[in-house]
Amino acid sequence: MRFLFTAIVLCAALFGPTALRAQPADHPHIMLPMPDFSVPRPSRWAVGVHASYTLGMHSAFPASEGEFETGTGHGFNAGIGTIYRFSSHSRFSLLGHLMFERRPGSFRKTIDRYDAVDAEGAPIITTAAERADLRYDMIVADLLITIPFHLSKHNYYDFVVALGPSLDYVVNASSDRRITVPEPYHLPVRSGARSEDAGRTVVVDGIPDGLRRFHPGVTIGGGMEIWDPWSGQAISLGVMFDYAPMVASRGSDWRAHAVRMNLEWSRDVRDRNPPEGDQPL
Repeated sequence: MRFLFTAIVLCAALFGPTALRAQPADHPHIMLPMPDFSVPRPSRWAVGVHASYTLGMHSAFPASEGEFETGTGHGFNAGIGTIYRFSSHSRFSLLGHLMFERRPGSFRKTIDRYDAVDAEGAPIITTAAERADLRYDMIVADLLITIPFHLSKHNYYDFVVALGPSLDYVVNASSDRRITVPEPYHLPVRSGARSEDAGRTVVVDGIPDGLRRFHPGVTIGGGMEIWDPWSGQAISLGVMFDYAPMVASRGSDWRAHAVRMNLEWSRDVRDRNPPEGDQPL
């Protein structure tokens, strides 16, 4: 349903202005005025809401022995945003967000040699499969500089590039680790763990050691913005990459990156006393 709505909006933005101008002169009642938008935006400020699908991309997550190479997970992001334009004529804007984000990860690896016991209770060395499921929830604040590239004469739709820093605060990080050995072997229950699958699986729940609650990041991306000049509303669709330069836990190389597919709605806030040269509608 969302993709259908997006397609309708894009078609209306692409072909609407052309269709309106192409109406014949004997039908003036169906023609809308096409104002001159030599001033791109009448207001310096805009506010809105933001939501996205998030693909968590984790690297070097700690394992029982060594680390998992990579892991991914499907999450989401939602929050509020604000836009500040340096002037109505400026090509640069500041875009800020305050968001809640879930950036999970799922990890798999094979252990070539692991201590287990056979059906008679004798110790044995066998292979094992290790799995970890991570829940990683954050409050994210970012401040991006945006550069629009106008794709229409009246700036109804732009391609926008965004780049800037972010700061994440981890509110919840928990992992569910499972080690499973093949039949007919089983694993002895260890302190702080529980047994499943008739003793073949040991499960340990907990928080990764040395977790960092605060860590900075860098966000870069781009997308399409469609603006309705009559209502001052805009819809933007984009793809962003969140890069984490700092490790997420001390004593490891674990980093939590993400790719986000964004949908954002905003509305201009009229200036009560616009600066000279800014012409509100």
